[in-house]
Amino acid sequence: MRMPPPTDSPAPPPADERLHYAPCAYLVLRADRTIAYANATLTEWLGYAPGSFDGAALSELLTPTSLVYFEAHVAPLIEIRGGVQEVRAAFQTLGGEPLPVLVNARRQLFEGRVVIALAAMICHGPDD
Repeated sequence: MRMPPPTDSPAPPPADERLHYAPCAYLVLRADRTIAYANATLTEWLGYAPGSFDGAALSELLTPTSLVYFEAHVAPLIEIRGGVQEVRAAFQTLGGEPLPVLVNARRQLFEGRVVIALAAMICHGPDD
């Protein structure tokens, strides 16, 4: 049985704010793979100040191994299929430590321009 919400509960925050502080990293990349948007969750995970990634290249956030894999396999799949799901990668923290993540990405049209939206969740595997 679905219960009605309590009448004294506060309204949820606006959608943009919910996305900014979502429990996952969220990035929007331009066609040249520079960052148009990175949420606060990602900057916090990696040890940077909010807004630090505006205009940065995705390559600056990935570990060298993840960058090679992204360029050789993931980017072509996004181009051909329009997206990828459950790709294992690693971001590099400000301290140089890898942060293993599971990434979903989708190419989409936003305000007349093609962008790539990425969502990532921390994903420690048996070897991490």
